[in-house]
Amino acid sequence: MISKIYTAIALAICLMFSLVVAAGEGALPWNPRPAESFRENWPVDQSVEARLLRDIGAEYTTFHTGHFAVTHASQTEAAKFRGDLLESVYSSFVVFFAGHGFDLEIPSALLQTIFFRTREEFVLHLGAPNLSDDVSGLYRGDLSRGYFFDTLGRSQDRELNKELAARRRELKAMQRRVRRAGDDDDFAWKVKGRAAKRVSKSEASRLISKELRALGQREYEFRGKLGQSSLETMCHEAAHQLSHRMGVLRLDRATPLWLSEGLASFFEPSRNGYLLETGSIHWQRLDQLSRSHSGGKRISLTDLLTRDELFRDPAAATLAYHEAWSLFHYLATERSEALMHYLRVLRSADQEYPPIARIRVFESAFGSGTAEMETRWQKHVKGLARPEVDLLSR
Repeated sequence: MISKIYTAIALAICLMFSLVVAAGEGALPWNPRPAESFRENWPVDQSVEARLLRDIGAEYTTFHTGHFAVTHASQTEAAKFRGDLLESVYSSFVVFFAGHGFDLEIPSALLQTIFFRTREEFVLHLGAPNLSDDVSGLYRGDLSRGYFFDTLGRSQDRELNKELAARRRELKAMQRRVRRAGDDDDFAWKVKGRAAKRVSKSEASRLISKELRALGQREYEFRGKLGQSSLETMCHEAAHQLSHRMGVLRLDRATPLWLSEGLASFFEPSRNGYLLETGSIHWQRLDQLSRSHSGGKRISLTDLLTRDELFRDPAAATLAYHEAWSLFHYLATERSEALMHYLRVLRSADQEYPPIARIRVFESAFGSGTAEMETRWQKHVKGLARPEVDLLSR
């Protein structure tokens, strides 16, 4: 229900914004689809769903939102939460692109998304045993499916979660013993790396409370990072899926990786399980990008436009993703009309552009040389406010 209300409100805003754009610019060189068409739910492809369920196991089930088929084996509420988040990404995506006059395509069926119980099932189904431990979700363009797993299905996360839970049980048991003890009793208190010492009941109670507070902070940070990372991965991969299925980027020829990853990262920012307003600053990416720049590490605009291999190089990939987010953020928030033109040029191209042609197409679309564009891009990045201290980003 929440996702449907959100979608309806967002698309109403989209319609109003589209009319303002059209009124302000006169006759447009494209014919955008009416925003009302995006309110409709997409059809269910039951044969595809039946085949998928046969492949992954009878313990999985599928439920439908307006635009996604969510296959899962988790608790219903958790699955519905994920479905609501995916619908929020859809709404933000449509508001941004249709709102800027881009002619989006409507898929013929719901978008398939699968949530596995464990990382082992996730890797096994994908047939990718060497997949990096950092990957908690991905989009398969050839199958048009999003694949994810419960982040507590990763072995190191399960172990840390067990360790934190065991320590909490231990401290709570100690706390109960101390409360039942007499006022004159004392207790052995052992600190790691030091000899045990005898402490009074009141001191033992104080020390246990202090340990529980510290443990609570560790649990908060662990689950916050785990949850935030999982949510942003979902948003990122859903944006990939939408960009291909709704005709923003093409699958039949290579799209520059900076554009594909920058676009997906643009829709990542979320907090406490809710997607933030489209165009919000991605504080974690900005903070890490600023640190890299301060340390003299940066990727030039020319390299970002032409060197897709940067995104596949473990030594360069993290910085490449941050740079791609910041470039797309600059273009989307300050050069949106030119960005839509650039996307249309790439979509209508009848060939894959070699590196030198990528630069020519980019400069033509934005009306400036790469040197001037790089100066403006870096000025934009420097002008973004630095994030406040945030426990979840430490």
